[in-house]
Amino acid sequence: EDIVRHIHASLDEDDTKALSKVIPAFQKLLKLGTLRSDLDHIQKPSSIDRFIQLLRDFIRATTSPRHPVIMFIDDLQFADPNSLEVVVALACDLKIRNFMLVGAYRDNE
Repeated sequence: EDIVRHIHASLDEDDTKALSKVIPAFQKLLKLGTLRSDLDHIQKPSSIDRFIQLLRDFIRATTSPRHPVIMFIDDLQFADPNSLEVVVALACDLKIRNFMLVGAYRDNE
């Protein structure tokens, strides 16, 4: 509950809705379920750069020394260039604290 309040304090309402359009599981986490009909007019982030910034802001808002976050991404050998750009941006962002990104791939596929 504190994390949800912190997310809403760190991101504006349109940003939380935009994240929910791209990653539907955020709707439940961000308690946007009752706003489902309102999501139709919210656009997905228009560029990969905007999405990366939204995701960075979300991660910064949700991580803390008491609540570190580990993101595991499997099958990176199938990732498209935009997805790899997101992974690289998150892995190289020195401002994100208490966050670990773990990726797995098969070099024979």
